[in-house]
Amino acid sequence: MAKEVILERKNDQHTKEISSSKEAQEDVEADNFVCNKKNSANLATSNNQRSYNIDDNSKPSSFTMSAFVVACQIINIMLWYWTNGMNGITMQTFSGHVDTIVSERVKQQSYDRFWMTIQITSFVTCFQLLLGSIIGRLLLFMINKNITIEQIFMTRSLSLPSLHAVGSIATNMGFMYGKASVVQIIKLLEPFETLILSQILFQEGNISTGVVSSMILVVGAGMMLLKLQSTPPLPQAIFFALLSGLTLSTRNVLQRKHHHTSLVAKSWSRLQKSVVQYTQLSFFSGLLMLHVSLGLWLLVGAPNVNVSWQVYWWHPLYNAFSMITLGYCSALTHSLLNAGKRVFAICMTMLWFAEGLNVQTLLGLLTVASGGCWYSRESKRKTIGGVCNAAGTRCTEFCKLAFSIIVLMILFSFEHI
Repeated sequence: MAKEVILERKNDQHTKEISSSKEAQEDVEADNFVCNKKNSANLATSNNQRSYNIDDNSKPSSFTMSAFVVACQIINIMLWYWTNGMNGITMQTFSGHVDTIVSERVKQQSYDRFWMTIQITSFVTCFQLLLGSIIGRLLLFMINKNITIEQIFMTRSLSLPSLHAVGSIATNMGFMYGKASVVQIIKLLEPFETLILSQILFQEGNISTGVVSSMILVVGAGMMLLKLQSTPPLPQAIFFALLSGLTLSTRNVLQRKHHHTSLVAKSWSRLQKSVVQYTQLSFFSGLLMLHVSLGLWLLVGAPNVNVSWQVYWWHPLYNAFSMITLGYCSALTHSLLNAGKRVFAICMTMLWFAEGLNVQTLLGLLTVASGGCWYSRESKRKTIGGVCNAAGTRCTEFCKLAFSIIVLMILFSFEHI
């Protein structure tokens, strides 16, 4: 019995030792868990502080990137304005060279002056358009390398390229028969032609009192600028400039209804779609002009004329910069910039050829620019039942119309001073 009691005591003591060691182990594990929890909390806090520091450090870089993008956009707009002005200057200089060559060939051979002029112009227009398609393809390669040739040149009809080809050669023919400033003044009517065509073809657009008033202001100021020309513009120059504005305006209206139906095209950005449309128009219109040039070559003969590289380059360059600008800004902003482009080109041409940029001309250009901005604002107003919401009362509408007439009366009064 004594031995059994001793064994039981030893077993109880051993059990107590085991239980005490387990409790000590559990206490150590609990302490380790608490320490680990504290360490993880400290680590999370330090990581948050690091992330805050990273965010704080990234703010200047994001601001720098935004400033860089804005600077690139401003440079692109400046290049757009400059290349457009240089295209008009180069074409006006080239027109004098063409006139000399045509006069010599008319004396030597019994060729009609008009057909020889249009033959040379079609040849130049063809190269300008095809070069534009090459520039557009290079731009797309830099923007998105995944866009294939098949996706770029897929098209359903040739209506848009045909209008683009006629508009391009009509613009160049206007340069052949008139000054670049005259062509630019007449082409100021393009936004109004676009609005009227949109209303006729698709019953779209806002023809309110404000829009009509702005149209009267711009048209009247344009007529005054034409009257201020030292020599009256030729009828051919006016006809081709109007034809150019009409065809290009029709192209713009139809282009808004032309959408890509492929799933790949829907994933493209606005910039990519703009450059793709420019590349398509340039390529297919260039092919059409190539056929026209070959037909005129068989009819009149080979165009024996030396053409400067500038005649080929400025036209596709300013169109490319225009498409890039359209890809980064809204349609309203692009229309305002387009009106400013016309005014800048007129001033640039007059200064380049010393055509007399006097006070009356500056006032006329200022009126045209103001009317263009007014038109862009009025044409974008929302309508309900065909009546402009912001037009206000009839008194306000009458004041808008009266304001444009009074400004034109004051403007024309300077002509007699």
